[in-house]
Amino acid sequence: MNIRKKLTVASVLMVLIPVVVAVMLSFLLIFYKGDGMINRLKDLYENDNGLLNVQSILYQNKDLILSYEPLQENDIDEDNDDEDEKQDEDEDDEDEDNENDDEKENIHDVFGKLENELNALGYYYQMQWNNHVIINNLPKGAEEVIVSVAGSEYETIRNISVSEENISVVKRSYFDDGKEMEVLAYCDQYRNSTHSSQIIREIMTVIVFFLFVLLVTVVCSIFILTRWLSGGMRKSLDELSEGVRQIQAGNLGYRIHSKKKDELGKACDEFDEMAEYFEESVREKEQYEKSRKQMLAGISHDLRTPLTSIKAYVEGLLDGIAGTEEKKQKYYKALQTRTADLEALIDNLSLFSRFDRGDYHYSMEMIQINVFIDDYLMENEMDYQGKHLLLQKSDWTEEPLWILGDRKQLKRVLGNLVDNAIKYSEKKETILVLSLHKEGNYVYLEMEDNGPGVPEEERDRIFETFYRGDKARQNPGNGSGLGLSVVREILKGHGAEIKADAGKNNHGLKMILKFPLKGGTDHEKNFDCGR
Repeated sequence: MNIRKKLTVASVLMVLIPVVVAVMLSFLLIFYKGDGMINRLKDLYENDNGLLNVQSILYQNKDLILSYEPLQENDIDEDNDDEDEKQDEDEDDEDEDNENDDEKENIHDVFGKLENELNALGYYYQMQWNNHVIINNLPKGAEEVIVSVAGSEYETIRNISVSEENISVVKRSYFDDGKEMEVLAYCDQYRNSTHSSQIIREIMTVIVFFLFVLLVTVVCSIFILTRWLSGGMRKSLDELSEGVRQIQAGNLGYRIHSKKKDELGKACDEFDEMAEYFEESVREKEQYEKSRKQMLAGISHDLRTPLTSIKAYVEGLLDGIAGTEEKKQKYYKALQTRTADLEALIDNLSLFSRFDRGDYHYSMEMIQINVFIDDYLMENEMDYQGKHLLLQKSDWTEEPLWILGDRKQLKRVLGNLVDNAIKYSEKKETILVLSLHKEGNYVYLEMEDNGPGVPEEERDRIFETFYRGDKARQNPGNGSGLGLSVVREILKGHGAEIKADAGKNNHGLKMILKFPLKGGTDHEKNFDCGR
């Protein structure tokens, strides 16, 4: 999965998972407590004069009610028995007025929240501490109405909850450590205060629970999905970073081999391709540098050989060593031979340079290759006899086989291969067996000599520029080391190939040339050595 798809999936899951989890938990809550919750909301909505609301308020404020402690415990009884009389008597007593004010402030601090909630529902109230009234805002005539609804014994009953028409009475008693608190709530006209009603509180409880679960699930989803996304990305980035460090350290063979299929996995694969290309480039550069040094050494060596010989013969002529006309002619012929070798070397260098630059233009024409080879061998028959070369044919087809080629350069190919067989022969007579046959859309020319052959590990290298085996270097006059390189370059220009193989019974060297026939298919990828 690519990164874009991962991000899309993560975005969807970040929204979907919290909603699904929150909905599922809410359904579970409703499944286990739904009936009770719905019934409670129904009761709260349909309760007479808000009885359930008041009961809930008194229950929730239990701790607040029991927290009350009077500032003037001894004077409360007197204050409540005859409040109007005491106010007249203490009219001039500023200290007592201050004490009463402090007590009222204390009561308001403790019961202010409760008073506000009861007032919001339209309820009057009376609160007693140890049978002493500390707060009373019941209207006139309220006591008679309460008796008519709850009965005269309501004062002795600890808990009452009654409703009749528009009248409702709620009484709750609380006990704690010798302390007794009573709250009497009375309503003759219920007001449904939405902002503080218990219905809203109950609904808000569910909503808050849903939002809390949603928030927790969102946070967890973001954390998990972020870890999921960043985990794979971080691993790939670490692998890329390590790969860069390895390449910088010179370890060109380091590969990541990532198995991921996303963009970062593709980047790792491209890094491996880059590293492989870079390694191959460095290897080619090193090989090129090695070949260049070898070529310079070869040129220096192969130029020095004929020049040294020429210098020696010239000095011999100048010093009069060649005293007879016969010796002079011998020296002249030697000079001619060495000059020809030098000319051939320079010609091969120039030609190879043009091939290497792609600057040579072939004069291509249709050639019947079997006739062309016969004509070439006949032209050079006398020369080959003088060099003790015996030519033989085996498996030679007379079927007309046409190729597209440059006659001049194809003659150079045949000449270099024949000369190569003669130069490295260790026998008095060199035998060269030629075969020509057709396979598919290709024609194969094989040239097998009876020479010492070439070790298997060197067969591919003999086509390299200036490469010659140790035996060749021991006898530097045998050639320049460019002949087979030129052959390979010429055949490349013809779309042909050449390969070296062992001769019959693993003796000698066999050169196999593969030409595409006129109208043939594309070159085979795997080069077959033939028969």
